[in-house]
Amino acid sequence: MKVYLDPKKAENLSFISHAHSDHCPRSFKGTIIASRTTCALMRKEPIGECWHRATKLDGVSFSLHDSGHIPGSSQLLIENGSRILYTGDLNLKGGLITKPAQTPKCDILIIEATFGKPHFTFPDKKVLAKEMRDWAEECHSKNLAPVFLGYSLGKAQELTRMFSKHYNVFVEDSVHRFNTRTEKLGINLGPYKHIDTFRNDCNSIIITPPHTAKNYAEAGYRIALASGWTTIGWKGKHSHIGFPLSDHSDHESLIRFVEKVSPQAVYTTHGYAAELSASLREKGFYSEPLSEVQTKLDQY
Repeated sequence: MKVYLDPKKAENLSFISHAHSDHCPRSFKGTIIASRTTCALMRKEPIGECWHRATKLDGVSFSLHDSGHIPGSSQLLIENGSRILYTGDLNLKGGLITKPAQTPKCDILIIEATFGKPHFTFPDKKVLAKEMRDWAEECHSKNLAPVFLGYSLGKAQELTRMFSKHYNVFVEDSVHRFNTRTEKLGINLGPYKHIDTFRNDCNSIIITPPHTAKNYAEAGYRIALASGWTTIGWKGKHSHIGFPLSDHSDHESLIRFVEKVSPQAVYTTHGYAAELSASLREKGFYSEPLSEVQTKLDQY
């Protein structure tokens, strides 16, 4: 049996961990394993047979477990004598609109390593939220409109929820669409308005995707990037400041997740896979980057 994990082309039996475009297939064939929320949030909802709950095929069991990344994001646990867990993008602590990642015990773990290098350490979100509000207040005191950059799906909804109690929130078109779709799934984001109605009244903020930053690179605005990558000083071309608000786990949380699921072998993928494997070996785990395993298989 072949099971494809977040493939670019879904065929046969394919698992889709969440609805971000870089994890969604360009085409669909065969059977899809994904949560109902993931299917509902995809830019193109899959057509055909979809599994949303624990199921069994030819004696092999499949079950979904929250990954804490964005609404609907899931890990896949495959049981066939041994227990194989694939995390997809992972956030052990969860966020304002997601539950913390679940930690099912497994024998073999395939884990994302986006921020798998030791210097990635994210602050407490409550502390970070206050820092972001303080910055917004500073902008307002100078009659400048604060603009927060966050991906249309996931990050933008968390930002909406974070600020809607304190400010008049205005969102760009694609954010508005995903906010509406997210609310239809029963997730409360608080009040917000479409950017077309924006007026700078010193109590307003704008939430928009990073690729629109150039639209606000003029007098009257100040731009902040909300991303884990700001930990290493990256804030994009037009941003004035960065805040390390991430929907991924930092290095320490990735290590803690592995300790909780207690695997016999760990294979790391994406991001700082080699660095995370090295940290895990120091903790006594057998670990290799998945790319190195593939190279060995090709040579064999």
